[in-house]
Amino acid sequence: MKLKCIVALLFGLIECNFSQAQNIEVFGGVVMNQYYDNEDQNPRYSSDYSSRAGFNTEIAIDSLNWDSLHVRFSVGFERYSSDLEIANNGTYEKVIFNKSVLTFAVYPANFKFFDMIDFNAGLKYSLHLSDSYTGIEKSEIKSTKMNLGISARLAFDFNISNELVFSPQLGYFFGFGSELDGLVKEARTNRYYINIGLQKKLTKKK
Repeated sequence: MKLKCIVALLFGLIECNFSQAQNIEVFGGVVMNQYYDNEDQNPRYSSDYSSRAGFNTEIAIDSLNWDSLHVRFSVGFERYSSDLEIANNGTYEKVIFNKSVLTFAVYPANFKFFDMIDFNAGLKYSLHLSDSYTGIEKSEIKSTKMNLGISARLAFDFNISNELVFSPQLGYFFGFGSELDGLVKEARTNRYYINIGLQKKLTKKK
């Protein structure tokens, strides 16, 4: 039900302002997920997290006018993996963790430099779709169903034609809440992206 409400709200906002959109973009690439926790002061607990390459794909609508703001919206899918090594009260576990999420992002802060460099900052919401574990009983790790965080994007635009733009880009996500709990103590996430995008310039309707 929550997913249906989120999707309806997002596409309602897009539909209301689509006539003002300047660009529509499809992009994707590699995502590296890095977990961390704040349990350094606990002598009975230690953790080591390492990244595995995952992938992401998104579609975005750029430069929508929303109450005089130029806003960027995106909807995407991500699958990422990490290696976890956890020592807790004499128990040692080595885990390979995989997670798939549906993402919704809104960027109210948008800047363009030298007519070819885009910087966007905003919020991204991640909704849990599925997960899997290797090396541990699933009941020992709890994966959160949703997460909200800060998202940023840096893109370099190269015109292919009057309507098409090739756009290599870097991205970053910092999650506010814990993604993992249980045997793992409140592991939070940083995600790093290397993407390739293709933009199509849209003609504004009058």
